[in-house]
Amino acid sequence: MPEMDGLSVLEQLQQNAKDSSEKIPYTIVMPPPNITGQLHMGHALNQTVQDAIIRFKRMQGYSCLWLPG
Repeated sequence: MPEMDGLSVLEQLQQNAKDSSEKIPYTIVMPPPNITGQLHMGHALNQTVQDAIIRFKRMQGYSCLWLPG
């Protein structure tokens, strides 16, 4: 495994993944894409509402993750 600054890449990723903050975590998982591939206003509304909620929670001090799933 390649070394960078005395640590392997895996060790660096593990170190970066640790959340050192004391913030409360808040997560929204995006649903998978529609199987038919046809987008409609419901998709746009869903993404907009999720975006607004994540931004609001981040402003409240939460550690937010908006994860594509």
